[in-house]
Amino acid sequence: MAADPSSKPRKPDPSRGAKVARSPWREQAESYVKNHRKIARDSVGRMWRTPIASLMTWAVMGVALALPVALLLLLTSLQGVSAGWESSARVTAYMKLSASLDQTQELAREIRRIAESQSWSWWTVIRH
Repeated sequence: MAADPSSKPRKPDPSRGAKVARSPWREQAESYVKNHRKIARDSVGRMWRTPIASLMTWAVMGVALALPVALLLLLTSLQGVSAGWESSARVTAYMKLSASLDQTQELAREIRRIAESQSWSWWTVIRH
């Protein structure tokens, strides 16, 4: 039966239709816990029935969680390594203890001469 378009719409009658029932908070909490237990039981059952698929899912989740941490550690490590590259390069020359002071000074002069021709910044020779 089609509604007559010329008829006026009815006023809603408060005595008709479904009523909203308020549950006490205790019943709501019990329902919440009961539902979560049911879902947990169902999830464990699915994991037991399909162990390979479950392991693959766990592996994907593990990689997804570990990848950002691994990349952060790599970035931190690379920043520590590259921090030394920003300063000028240094060369250390080790001499035998039997080398004389004249030999050491001659080597220092030669290194300074090479450094000046190659536009290196500085050299220090320390004798112990």
